[in-house]
Amino acid sequence: MSKSHHPRSLAALAERTGVCLATVYNEINRGKLEVTKIGARTIVTESQEAEWLERGRYSGKRSA
Repeated sequence: MSKSHHPRSLAALAERTGVCLATVYNEINRGKLEVTKIGARTIVTESQEAEWLERGRYSGKRSA
């Protein structure tokens, strides 16, 4: 079964993963989270989100 490519807003990603929107932008700027541009919108597909989480780029926990 292939992964879905439904678009999701960056704010929805932040809410779903429990991080602040600034963290999402930081992950994008560092090249750790791949995004897709559609016109002026920046979205994350389900597969991009899953890849980001599977790679362990952001665990949702701060390190000491």
